[in-house]
Formats: sequence, C-alpha cells, structure tokens
Amino acid sequence: MKKIHLIVLTIIAIPVLLGASSKPDTITSCLDLAPNNEVFEISLLKVNTTTDPITKSGVLEISNDKGDDISESELEAFTPVKECLFKLIG
Repeated sequence: MKKIHLIVLTIIAIPVLLGASSKPDTITSCLDLAPNNEVFEISLLKVNTTTDPITKSGVLEISNDKGDDISESELEAFTPVKECLFKLIG
C-alpha cells in the first residue's frame, strides 16, 4: 500500500515541480517573497544605452529606515527576494 502512495505522489509532484521551474519571475513575484510588515527600498542597477553593447552596472541594495539597527535575521529574511531579483536581472 505504501508503494502505491509514493508512486502517486511522485506522478503528481513531477509536473508541479517542472511547471514551477519554467514560470518566469517578475519583479512583483520577487517582491511577494519579502517579509511581512516591512517598508524597504530596492536599488537595482544603472543602465547605459549609449554604449554598444548596453552596459549595466551597480549593486543590488535593499535598505530600510532601520539603517545599522537591522539584525542578521532581518537581513536573511530578504535573501529570497535578492536571489529572485539576481536571477531576474541577470
């Protein structure tokens, strides 16, 4: 009986996982990963279209009004947001 359940779960899980990995991220979907009850600012990058090829520079920064008072755990709470945005902007 246990083998049947495992097979059914595997058959169901594989399409779900494949569908999730092919879905393109958007800025909104990345921001949905942010911790609740936060106000923050994101600085992504500087783009120069006068060059060939176009150049992008800068550092992804996430900041809030807490400044230096932000704890390590609060910083870690934004890791999914940062990783999503890095993947999105390449």
